[in-house]
Amino acid sequence: MSRRIIRWMFFCFATLRFLAPLHAGLRDILPPPQQMGLLSDEPMQVQGPLYLIVANNPSVEEAKVVAEAVRLIENGLRVSPVVVPESGYQGERPALWMATSEEWPALEAALDSVEIPAMSNMPPPEGYHLYVESDRILLLGRDLNGLRYGLLSLSKLMAFFGGQRTIDRVYIRDWPDLPRRIVTFNTALEPAGDLDSLLSRLRLAHDYKMNEVEWNNTYAGRGTDWNPTYLSRAITARDSIKALGMKLYMSADRTGAVVDNMCWQEGIPVLGQSFVIAGDTAQASPNPPLTVVNPGFEDFVNNLFVGWGNSQAGYPTISQDTIQKHGGRGSLKLQWPGHQQSKVYQYLAIQPNRLFRLSFWYKTSGYSGLIRVLFFRTECNDQQVFLHYFRPSATSEWTQVNLEVHSLVCDTLLLYFGAWLWSGGTLWLDDFSMQEMNPAWMLRRDDTPLAVYEEPGHIPLQEGPSGDFVIEETYSQSYGNCYVHYPRIRRVQGGRLVNGDRISMDWYCGYAYRITPQEYRRTVCFSLLEPLAYYQQKVSNCDSLFHPDGFKIHINEVPIANWDPSCTSSGLTPAELLGSYVRQMYNIIQARRPGAPVQVYGDMFDPNHNARDCHWAVNGTLAGSLSELQGIPIALLGLIGEKVDSSLNYFSQQGFPSIAAHGGGGLQVGLIEAEAARLHKGGGCQGASLYSWYWSDYDSIPGFASMTWNLGPHILHKPIVFADSAATAHITAEIYPDRQPPYLQISLTLARVQYRLLPGGSWQSANLASQGADVYAADINLAAPGTTGIEYYIEAKDSRNRTHTAPADAPFSTFSADFPKYGGEERLEALESPVATISVADGRPVVRWTPVKGATSYEVHTGPEPFFTPSPSTLRTTISAPGTVYVEMTSLSMLPERFFYRIVAKDSPVQKGNASNPR
Repeated sequence: MSRRIIRWMFFCFATLRFLAPLHAGLRDILPPPQQMGLLSDEPMQVQGPLYLIVANNPSVEEAKVVAEAVRLIENGLRVSPVVVPESGYQGERPALWMATSEEWPALEAALDSVEIPAMSNMPPPEGYHLYVESDRILLLGRDLNGLRYGLLSLSKLMAFFGGQRTIDRVYIRDWPDLPRRIVTFNTALEPAGDLDSLLSRLRLAHDYKMNEVEWNNTYAGRGTDWNPTYLSRAITARDSIKALGMKLYMSADRTGAVVDNMCWQEGIPVLGQSFVIAGDTAQASPNPPLTVVNPGFEDFVNNLFVGWGNSQAGYPTISQDTIQKHGGRGSLKLQWPGHQQSKVYQYLAIQPNRLFRLSFWYKTSGYSGLIRVLFFRTECNDQQVFLHYFRPSATSEWTQVNLEVHSLVCDTLLLYFGAWLWSGGTLWLDDFSMQEMNPAWMLRRDDTPLAVYEEPGHIPLQEGPSGDFVIEETYSQSYGNCYVHYPRIRRVQGGRLVNGDRISMDWYCGYAYRITPQEYRRTVCFSLLEPLAYYQQKVSNCDSLFHPDGFKIHINEVPIANWDPSCTSSGLTPAELLGSYVRQMYNIIQARRPGAPVQVYGDMFDPNHNARDCHWAVNGTLAGSLSELQGIPIALLGLIGEKVDSSLNYFSQQGFPSIAAHGGGGLQVGLIEAEAARLHKGGGCQGASLYSWYWSDYDSIPGFASMTWNLGPHILHKPIVFADSAATAHITAEIYPDRQPPYLQISLTLARVQYRLLPGGSWQSANLASQGADVYAADINLAAPGTTGIEYYIEAKDSRNRTHTAPADAPFSTFSADFPKYGGEERLEALESPVATISVADGRPVVRWTPVKGATSYEVHTGPEPFFTPSPSTLRTTISAPGTVYVEMTSLSMLPERFFYRIVAKDSPVQKGNASNPR
């Protein structure tokens, strides 16, 4: 087993930092790093300029990272760094070397020499290694994002106080657990303050190391006819996202929620609706009318409203009020203390394929909760066919609510009516009614035909000025002949109809599935080609304006499907219609941008959610919709909750990557989903997403980002060293669980050290005892004969049964501390690193360095790179202490064009410290 050896020369430090954890700058880094520890309680002192050494000839994107480094240093230290390309560096200190491994391989070699476990291992994508010495900082990023995140962590270690500029001396190995950490914004930037809100949350997400933005902007595909103010704000937001190095995914539509052209809606049939000609126009005249038992809550017997059932939880809270009432003898009163979902219910015998107007009155007093109306289709596993809820004012007088309900193909509906998410006050309900309404939202496409009949006899009537009737729009906005908001059926003089005649009508309604007064959903007809042609133009516009890194097909919570004759005659199920429609949308994106990544909400493809039988107002089943997408690389955003494992397993088994999307339920649900995403990485889960419609919800970015980067417990450890051969090893660590979300009260359940005595002892365990303030310690007996040191790693477990170790990849990597050796071998002396300078005298280099206490000699090495490893092949000469000057006997003209010196302080004869300077 390979292991990194921790030598005394780098770790002669006190333990004050760990005894005062609130002062540890490492605790300020969020998300917490995977592996971290202090090197010294004495920070780096920056008394003059800080030199920022970067790779030669940076690209445009690399230059942005350098600019970000300058900004963070200026903010943290109140001094502007001196930016120096690697080829122009002349050995100035203190210095920050910053690069990716591809830009500057010697930086990786330098980290190999610091002898922290696995610091020489290449970090995973977006990972970084950070090492802060007394006058040198090494920052290696796997890529540019890794550098950005390393800089963010480094900025937390900087301090300017009392005129002193300091940087904590630490080591960090860090990388994200989840490769995709997404923040989703749902905004068109219409209110003036929304741009500032987006930019502030965007910076917050970036600073907490989230790496993608999914932006659902309903105007994104409209092109240059977009409102110039909103477009300007959107371009500003796009530029900010790009400048932060975050990937951008954009949607060009909201097919499941808003239809741009009302003519393209899925039409639901209204069949056999009865009317009477009154004067010149037809008025709805249901035959027979709908009957609601005890609609005014007048009859109340044995604590029950006649005709209504009570929810079990409602009995203590539901009563009749004969004083506060809108009409009649009484009203329904719900009074706290009660239950969150106190309600009454009634089975309604109803005419299928009809459109109804529902009405009721309410009054409140100190009420804190919602009012909800909910209809179920009982013969289809209690399919929810209508939902409406809203939050009334806490105290209000009698107020009327009017809603529209389509009965679909149901002859019985189960109505639930009452309080929801209720926590206080009083609610009164009264005068409930349902009646068939005059036509509204009439579709007039070829596949949504209108037929009018004279009754009795069911005699067809002709439409048109020379026929029997005409359809007129009564609303201010017209969609021509394909859609009529509020049609008036007017008889034609000289036609078959006269005043008092009864007619029946079959027509198709562009029904809006309303949820709240502000939120409703329509769906395009999946058999039409016109919406796809329009989508093609929107994708083109979105790509031209924003050039996103990928696209999001915004189909989710599709409420209505498979009612139009063009759909029902296709022989396809709603699942097949939906899947084929999404496939065509995907093909449109690929035609515009071949190879562009695409993601889509997974709820319509997840059998744990909407891909099932009896979904809302869908005519048929949505089960199996995902099979229609086989063969195309779509990442599914799983809108998941308690069935998260089942959902992710399903997507994985079907061969689709997934993202766990967190949009509600608080950080407790976010933690469940982040943990599930981490566990399902091997099954194709790529990451997690935080989305909301409310700016205040984005205050949870720090907690959610921490979950997606690194779940605890977290361990801070300063490796031990020995001042002499010892009988006891005192191992100390600062260990703490996740702080997010705080109300879960996650705690440590285990803290221990796994160790073995060197040179070849067996592995053993010892518990680490709490010392207070998150500090844990153990004393390990080293008195066994022949012991030369100890090899160990630290293990911690929390109340969620998560385990972390230090080093992070233990037991493959471990800490090790050896006793000092005598008689020509290692002695225990804490040798510091020499600080070297270079000058030229008589055409020859002259190297000078500070004396190091305890050094018996100094080796002078030369090499082609600044971070070369000293070896016998690089040794130029050895100078006995106290000498601190080396004069190169060869003239500059005879030396290589560019090479470096490295001075190594020696203590008979093992290396103890080093410094380097270039020619």
